[in-house]
Amino acid sequence: MAGSVVKYVGLPVTEQEEAAAIAAVHDMLGPGQEVVSVEKNVCIREEEVLLVNGTPITLEGEEGQAIKDCLLKGSIPNQDLINHLLMKAGLLLRPVKVSTELNVKSSTTHSENVYLHKNGEILDENCKEKKEVNEYSSKVEEEWLPVNEKLTEAGKSLRDRLKSTDSVNVSDKLDTLCLHRGVASSQDSLDIDRSFESYDGKESVFNKSYDGSSASINSERSGGKSPHLVYKDGVILSGTLEELIHELVPRAHSSPPDSYMFSFLLSSRLYLTPSQLLGEVCRRADQLAHMMSPSSHPPFVSNLVRMLSHWMTWFPYDFQEEATMAKMRKLSQLCVARDSSVQTRVTQLLQSLLKHLTAVEKHKQYVAKIRKTQRESEDSSPVDLSSITWQPSMVAQQLTHVELQYLSFIGPDEFVNAFARDFDTIDKEEKSIFSSNLYSEAVEARLRAGKKTSNLESYISWFNRLSFLIASSVCCHKKKKHRVRTIEFWIEVARECVNIGNFNSMMGIISGLNMNPISRLKRTWTKIHSGKFDVLGHQMDPSSNFVSYRTTLQAAVSRSENATDKKQRVVIPFFSLLIKDLYFVNEGCASKLSNGHINMEKARTLAEHISQFMKWKDMECPYEKISRVLDYFERSPTYSSDYLEFESYELEPPENPQEKDQYKELKVNFKKS
Repeated sequence: MAGSVVKYVGLPVTEQEEAAAIAAVHDMLGPGQEVVSVEKNVCIREEEVLLVNGTPITLEGEEGQAIKDCLLKGSIPNQDLINHLLMKAGLLLRPVKVSTELNVKSSTTHSENVYLHKNGEILDENCKEKKEVNEYSSKVEEEWLPVNEKLTEAGKSLRDRLKSTDSVNVSDKLDTLCLHRGVASSQDSLDIDRSFESYDGKESVFNKSYDGSSASINSERSGGKSPHLVYKDGVILSGTLEELIHELVPRAHSSPPDSYMFSFLLSSRLYLTPSQLLGEVCRRADQLAHMMSPSSHPPFVSNLVRMLSHWMTWFPYDFQEEATMAKMRKLSQLCVARDSSVQTRVTQLLQSLLKHLTAVEKHKQYVAKIRKTQRESEDSSPVDLSSITWQPSMVAQQLTHVELQYLSFIGPDEFVNAFARDFDTIDKEEKSIFSSNLYSEAVEARLRAGKKTSNLESYISWFNRLSFLIASSVCCHKKKKHRVRTIEFWIEVARECVNIGNFNSMMGIISGLNMNPISRLKRTWTKIHSGKFDVLGHQMDPSSNFVSYRTTLQAAVSRSENATDKKQRVVIPFFSLLIKDLYFVNEGCASKLSNGHINMEKARTLAEHISQFMKWKDMECPYEKISRVLDYFERSPTYSSDYLEFESYELEPPENPQEKDQYKELKVNFKKS
């Protein structure tokens, strides 16, 4: 194609440009690096482009020449050339079905040899061998839309990141292409079992062009501030997505604070997928490693390992996807290549992550099996508690076991995923803030994130089951004295839950006793001491934003923080109210500001609420398991909502016309033999 390139070499360098260059070098390569000289070169490239709906398309290669020839002749290009043009402009998207399958298997063999010998002579020997096999597999089939690929010139270099002003007023445009490189990493420690895998070298999400001879790289960590970041008291309040990612990547002599890493990793899934983010981290880390001196590699790898350690500990479900696992494999290879001493830590990291993902898969299968059993036994007769001599304190302890089991599998990302599911498309006001090349990534990220809330939904289903189980255990008794005894038993269990710090089970019990089929049994409730239930009912009083419950919860939190006894450290909040609080934090202000910056102040506030909950949910249950009680909570039949109403009217007749009409309808569906 016709085009020209004009180069200006050896242009004058101002003092501000030289200072910016030195600061950028110290930021990326460490303060010990010496800058011998700073040279300024400017390259202007002129080329022929075709505007399609305002999108400039460079006419390159054989297709570009053919399109140009047709246009000059006044003829219409053939269909293939038009499709080629529209795809380059991002106006034609061809869906591609992608199948991703991951299979990981590890086996451990333990051998035990026992020899019986006398005076050096072996009289007998016995050999035992135990083999433990862990398998994890996942398969995902999705329809992907190709990302708008803009052909650009070269990867970002150090010159692209320096802040400067063109002293000779030469207008230039530097097209940049993210390097196709990966980065490796390992991890110091994992509190729970995790695992990882792979970067496939696909093109970076950030294929952009920058006007001017350079872009800014100065950051708070190097003493300067980027114009694309807003700080207050040394804390980032907002910034562009690219600059926030730049802050996430550690350097040889500095690393982002844990609070920033958690906040950004948590909120970033609203704008790009975890695999896209990890791919961008890979690219930038690889660039830094190539520019560093070998002596800077060990501290750089150490900081990179620390960041990845946090990522995998806080957000292990990000690595369930093969795309993310692939980038992680690439990242681990880079770390080992730059510092071979991390090989052992990388191996331990892989093993830990594998164990955790295996446990997650087993829990998923267990929940599916339990749900199937519960559905099949619906409307069967519940277990009669009147004939069982269980102590309320022991039952409350077993409820705590069930709660912590479900809670332990909830990841912090599932809360943000739930918000993403609520708005799987971006509203008009927010869409106007997104740049065109990031809008599709944000939509894709939210659509995919919204599907990853299974553990959150399982926990909410458990709460609903508990309420129905309580109501069913009351309505299954024909004799009033047995119903009274059952209600009083559950009230005592709820009181014990408060003493333990298990507020979610307490609320589940109260919700069950407050269900209409139970609350309408006036003859039954007259036999129950009103004071016992009123004290518990006060906890659910919604006045002043549940001030009574929040006061009790705060007392439990204070006890937990100062306790040495594990039994006093349990805190399980009322989950529905926690979700409500997080929802208002999320809806209280915009995620993106009018200037296009991501609101990190909001992200940090949301992260603070979630991190407190994560500390509670990872608590180890201090009570011994009792299988028969746990089986009751998980497998005992419950009545459906309609059958509860029907049984309630059978126990105590309807009193008003509305109840009588409902009873007539229910009798048609539940005729008794």
